[in-house]
Amino acid sequence: MYICRICDDFHSPKNMKPDLSTHITPLTIELSKLKIRQTIITLNSEIHKLNTIDIKTIHHERPFSFFRSGITAYKEIQKMKDKPDIIHYHNPRFSSIVLKKKQLPPIVMTIHDSPENILKNTKFNNLQNRKQGLYYYYTTKWSSKKVDAFICVSPEIKNEVINNWKLDPKKVHIAKSATDTKLFYPTKTKKYIDLLFVGRLVEKKRPQDFIKIVENLKKRYPKIQSAIICASKKDPLYNKITIAIKKHNLSKNIKVIESIPQNTLRDFYNQSKILILPSTSEGTAKVTIEAMACETPVISTKITGNIGISIDQKTGYLVQPKNIKELTEKTEELLLNESLRKKMGTFARKRIEKEFTWKTTAKKHIEIYKSLL
Repeated sequence: MYICRICDDFHSPKNMKPDLSTHITPLTIELSKLKIRQTIITLNSEIHKLNTIDIKTIHHERPFSFFRSGITAYKEIQKMKDKPDIIHYHNPRFSSIVLKKKQLPPIVMTIHDSPENILKNTKFNNLQNRKQGLYYYYTTKWSSKKVDAFICVSPEIKNEVINNWKLDPKKVHIAKSATDTKLFYPTKTKKYIDLLFVGRLVEKKRPQDFIKIVENLKKRYPKIQSAIICASKKDPLYNKITIAIKKHNLSKNIKVIESIPQNTLRDFYNQSKILILPSTSEGTAKVTIEAMACETPVISTKITGNIGISIDQKTGYLVQPKNIKELTEKTEELLLNESLRKKMGTFARKRIEKEFTWKTTAKKHIEIYKSLL
């Protein structure tokens, strides 16, 4: 079986970024271990080969690069001597490839977020946000009806697209995101960070809510220590967040750290008492899976993408989005109860080992691929 995978980013395991490469790269490696031959077509990679996997980098073709990326990928496939058995793309930006469907083998698309959440969180007073949100939603909806198989990363997203878009349930599949439990595991490290936020500084991740939680708790615990990691100066909210930290006199309480290697990320999970994820939109929250694999309890929001991973009062707490009062109360409750944190962390690790490993996810992909051949 020969798969051509098309994606925005594909990075080496040692140079992972907080983007979809944390899903696509380990999935590709695990499939390779299971003797699945693969070629990657990507817009961004620092490597050209990974073991037996060929990686071909294509360029943005402007104007209308979002629409033209799929056609550019198609042209690259036409150059390949060996034709793939399956085309699998991971972002609606490549959806125009379905226009060439008659000249291609079966096409698979994976959706990594909830379209309804994306649409709900689209800010119509922000031109860039509006363009991206509407493009993501309507292109995904259009292409979902054209592809041969449509993969969702959670049962909640599967039910959503079947019910709202009237898709044939037989073509909609679930293949959960996962983590490497040999890379992310609990260590006997001192917990000197109280609260941790991991992710890009963008509106849907709600880093401003994390700052409010720290600000509220500082009134009773002046020495509270927290960190925001995997941020980037290119993030839309980077300046706003760093200014807010200074404005509220939290510079000694919140450290902002940019992108870090995966093994360093593991160390941060282990050094932290609680991971907080106050998002209003998630596909599958990879940081939640990674933290749980390190036995770190998670406080996250009751949204699609979190509900399928976290179990309220078992792996941490699930609260309503933007409810700063409840977020603060649950954080304080868990912060003061070390035995509860340990109990939740142990349960969380067992859950990840059972349901969220790359081997399990890779086998599910093979099952889907075989059904199309």
